[in-house]
Amino acid sequence: MTHSLVGALLLPLVTLLVLWTLAKLRHTPSHRSLRAAGSQLVLAGLSHLGLDLMTGVSSLPLLFPFNNTLFKLPFGLLPSAGRIQLDNFFLYRNLLIELGVLIPIAVSLFIGFKSVRTKPTLFAIVASLLVSSCFMTWAFSLSR
Repeated sequence: MTHSLVGALLLPLVTLLVLWTLAKLRHTPSHRSLRAAGSQLVLAGLSHLGLDLMTGVSSLPLLFPFNNTLFKLPFGLLPSAGRIQLDNFFLYRNLLIELGVLIPIAVSLFIGFKSVRTKPTLFAIVASLLVSSCFMTWAFSLSR
């Protein structure tokens, strides 16, 4: 259930309901901050599904409980966690690959939203996306 849209959105929506209730009780309903918090909560909940889909390993019941169809990408842009044990070499290799994919994307988004469009910032965005694509290529080439 946690790998369905309903399951992934359940906790964010309950959290948003609690925030809305607290704002009403304090008589300070800030619609702008609630809207921002709501979108952040929903995106955080959905990111779990997106990241799991991007491994291309497990089938996910995204439409549960309405439909039992399983969804799985035929490729992977992220490695799977594998066996989670501290002496597992592949855990650390896959963690390195995953960080190599995700951190440059996060950096480019941060630079893109916070900076003035200049040649150095555009170069930094392109460079970080190039690094991310190299790690994605590595993850894509792993056996599934």
